[in-house]
Amino acid sequence: MTRPTLRTAFCDRVGVDYPIVLAGMGPVAGTGDPVATADLVAAVSNAGGLGIIGGVAYSPDRLREEIRKVRSLTDKPFGVDLLLSENFLVPRGDGPLPSLPPPDRLPQEHRDTVARIAKALDIDLAQAPRDPSPMGSWIPKGKSWAGCQIEVLLEEEVPVFASGLGTPGPFQEVLKAHGVTILSLVGTVRAAAQVAADGADYVVAQGTEAGGHTGRIGTLALLPQVMDAVAPTPVISAGGIASSRALAAVIAGGAEAGWCGTA
Repeated sequence: MTRPTLRTAFCDRVGVDYPIVLAGMGPVAGTGDPVATADLVAAVSNAGGLGIIGGVAYSPDRLREEIRKVRSLTDKPFGVDLLLSENFLVPRGDGPLPSLPPPDRLPQEHRDTVARIAKALDIDLAQAPRDPSPMGSWIPKGKSWAGCQIEVLLEEEVPVFASGLGTPGPFQEVLKAHGVTILSLVGTVRAAAQVAADGADYVVAQGTEAGGHTGRIGTLALLPQVMDAVAPTPVISAGGIASSRALAAVIAGGAEAGWCGTA
């Protein structure tokens, strides 16, 4: 007798073996390289889960390279995670491009806190090298950061799109016309209702145990509230899912998959 395999409708829809989704982890605190790069994405997809590229920091050309690298490493489904908050949707005008503030412009209490934590952990503080080119220098006039990246997703026929922030509303029609499955991360019931109304195929209820963009509600408290608010839209659970027992718990609670980051 074969051992039963945990499988949900999500697995059948996106074509994976297990209801496990790699979080699209981008650069930490705005510096360094994304965590969810092609090698990790392909490894997760090859193992039967759904790998997700953390693509928010990539220019369109760099994002295209990463997508193609994933395809060179796996023939399994995968996706791309981007941000759709308002600042990523504003068309570029004639003004200056956004840039990260220099450390001396951060509040002193913030710098003192970082120094205190570093001392407690015996970590040497070092300033990350600054990119000499402005952030988003690749954005053509009249286009937005997210819009340029979405164009690449469509051209490269990426099967799954995840929005780590914001609503998929501005792009849901074109994404669905291309057969893309849309996942939207939220940390509140109100946001869940919004993204479901704006075309999300799956709402990812992300509890405060998760990293990145989270709210203040715990995963097991948030999950049933979101499910009730967005039914019949299916829900994926995120936050603190770091073992098979935790995955089984959220599936038993009604989630169709678990969204896992550093685990």
